[in-house]
Amino acid sequence: MDIHETALRYITHRMRTKDEIRKNLIGKGFTAEEADEEIEKLVEIGCVNDKAYAKAYIEYAFEKGKAFVRARQELKTRGIDSETADEAYEEWQAEKEEQEEEGPQRVSADEKQRAYIQALKCLGILGGGESGTAPVTEEKLLAKASRRLASLGYGSDVIYSVIGRLKSGTEE
Repeated sequence: MDIHETALRYITHRMRTKDEIRKNLIGKGFTAEEADEEIEKLVEIGCVNDKAYAKAYIEYAFEKGKAFVRARQELKTRGIDSETADEAYEEWQAEKEEQEEEGPQRVSADEKQRAYIQALKCLGILGGGESGTAPVTEEKLLAKASRRLASLGYGSDVIYSVIGRLKSGTEE
């Protein structure tokens, strides 16, 4: 099997980064030089685009309730540098703001709001359709929500803000 066919077969199932493709091709016995040449060809014809991959991954990560810091770390493990991740985030954010202006879709690009929703899910509060929630005062529950948010990559400022909202029971 030639390198082009091997590369195309690898990227057929889902989006891949240049780094993932390179590692796969080297693992299949091709040299690093051959892999790099093939990747450049794939980039030229539009089959591989790290920024598009990063933007799609950021969307996925936010749907899962992860913070941008966590998404950026995960992108780095997939071979996406911080600059590309930041550019993809800025483009994603601009697109979401544009969508919000165009229609009544409920798209929350606000990190504190995403974190608050994740805390409510973690505590089993979200889903009742109520406009407000009762204050959460039990320290074990607040600690559970804090740990969950930290595991999703939210910073302490966001976590403290969410805990404050949970304690007061406000929707903000």
